[in-house]
Amino acid sequence: MASYLTRLTIFAVILSGTLGFTSCQTKASLVQKNAPPKAARKGGLFNRQSERNALSDHRGAKQSPKSDRNAITASQNRSVKKAFYTRPIINKRTKAINPKLNPLVLSQSNGRNTRVVIDVGAQRGYLLVNEKVAMDTPVSTARPGKYTPRGSFSIGQRVRSGKVSTIYGVEMPFWMRLGASPFGLHAGYLPGYPASAGCIRLPATAAQVIFDNTSPGTRVSIHSSWNGGV
Repeated sequence: MASYLTRLTIFAVILSGTLGFTSCQTKASLVQKNAPPKAARKGGLFNRQSERNALSDHRGAKQSPKSDRNAITASQNRSVKKAFYTRPIINKRTKAINPKLNPLVLSQSNGRNTRVVIDVGAQRGYLLVNEKVAMDTPVSTARPGKYTPRGSFSIGQRVRSGKVSTIYGVEMPFWMRLGASPFGLHAGYLPGYPASAGCIRLPATAAQVIFDNTSPGTRVSIHSSWNGGV
């Protein structure tokens, strides 16, 4: 009987070892099956670069709403700035820098039968000879925050060259002062919109034509909008 029990115990131990070995094999197979491919391993470790990329994508997904909010805020700020600083609507012809001359009408000028008209709204200037348009030119008047005076003036001081701006320190060729005011007509830079500190900037060719065909006392009319009248 003791011998039988001994054999039964030995058999149970052998059977338990066999089952344990099979279980270990099964677990090892499952681990090997679920493990990433060898190409994705480095030195026996998982591919850390892939993990970092996944983490970066996750963080980016979290930050995207904040980025969207920043973009919306920036767009709103631009809209507010645009509302506070909007350039006046200017006639598209101001993009043309070269004045338009009528040689036949201009040839009738004697320096005493001329007058100058400035249309601030259209950013145009006109030299009239015997009330006919001898020259049509773009101009640049006061920028936002500054002012070009309206009304009727007589040309006072005239300086062909050597006049220097007290504001910008640059020369103002063909300077023609409006009466005794600090404003005048002169050659200057035209960006295509009102940009001066109050004076009336003219293309150099137009300034020379006006200077050569006017004299002290020539009338200059400045209008917000000119319809062709006096």
